[in-house]
Amino acid sequence: MQVYHLERSTTADFTGIKNAHSVLAKNVEDANYKFVYENLPMVRNLYYRLKYFNQSGSFKYSKVKSIFRGLETVAELYPNPVLKDEFYIRLNDNLKLENVEIRVWSSCGEKLSTRRASSYVESFKTEGWAPGLFVVQLLKNGQLRSTQKVMVY
Repeated sequence: MQVYHLERSTTADFTGIKNAHSVLAKNVEDANYKFVYENLPMVRNLYYRLKYFNQSGSFKYSKVKSIFRGLETVAELYPNPVLKDEFYIRLNDNLKLENVEIRVWSSCGEKLSTRRASSYVESFKTEGWAPGLFVVQLLKNGQLRSTQKVMVY
């Protein structure tokens, strides 16, 4: 049996390893694993590699795989879809909170909420909302920076 660590970093040289998950398997082909990361760092690129140990304690690394996430993310909504009565918006740490406004609209165009962001994680109660698709807008200094959809059940 070998131990495999799945490592994630925001740097290609892995100087900033953020997570390591262990998997025990006979060989790399049998290393069947699945991880769901919530609250990923809001960066454009993420890098992954496997570090595997043999019985003598020495280890090797797999090739580095990179995931390009597109433009820098301004905010992330979770959970999406919303199965309970609340969802969260996590703002990018690089975004200064002053003059940040969050608006939530129904699919019919009704404004349900408008608020100034006071922290990097804002929660929204969906109690009383009809199930459906909602639009969340984030504005900085009055300029639209992000539009995302959230599904509420």
